[in-house]
Amino acid sequence: MGKTSFSGLSEDIPDVRTVVWSILLMTDQIRSYRYAPLQGAAWWVLALGDSLTGKAFPERDEARERLRKKLLRLGISRNRQEWVWDEAERVQLVLLTYFDYDEACRAKDLLDIDDVPLRIALKPGDEE
Repeated sequence: MGKTSFSGLSEDIPDVRTVVWSILLMTDQIRSYRYAPLQGAAWWVLALGDSLTGKAFPERDEARERLRKKLLRLGISRNRQEWVWDEAERVQLVLLTYFDYDEACRAKDLLDIDDVPLRIALKPGDEE
């Protein structure tokens, strides 16, 4: 499946990404509420921000806020924000959670956010 890109769309359709995000978010919430206790490993779709290497706590908070605002301008927001810290040493925000790796990859391809790298990561503590 190829990437779906929103670049080059008519200015008359500014909210396509917002609609796609809304659908993905609604299904994510239903899935996590209804199926999480029955599933094994969970895969995160993460939005990546600036490097945190060598940054003090106030600078880290500013980096998280920059990513949050950038996503908000693109029509992507979460009521509950789950920030991830790992060996990547970057600002990372959980956008969606899937119990199937291929579904997580499809969602990542659908979002294809301009200027915001995305990655799939196994939720810590979960086994494949």
